[in-house]
Amino acid sequence: MAWVPLNEVYFVRPEEVKVSPLILEQYRNDHVELRTGIITHVGTGQLLENGSRSGMQATVGDRILFGSKVGHKVTVDGEELLLIAEANILAVEE
Repeated sequence: MAWVPLNEVYFVRPEEVKVSPLILEQYRNDHVELRTGIITHVGTGQLLENGSRSGMQATVGDRILFGSKVGHKVTVDGEELLLIAEANILAVEE
């Protein structure tokens, strides 16, 4: 059985390295560890009132930045991934 993310959700392969030198202004008084990961699966996009779907802002293979406490652990095809909502992605590497 294969799992596919829906709506504005991604499956992400987290990387072990934590990002430390980057400080986001809104978190400057709180210590928030940031992580990176690679998107492996992309959801279908947000369902709009007219019945169409919005596009996703990141694609499979993109490296993203997100908070260390974000996401839910899931196993997909024997691989441990994170299920992350698009709203929790802080940046995409160019």
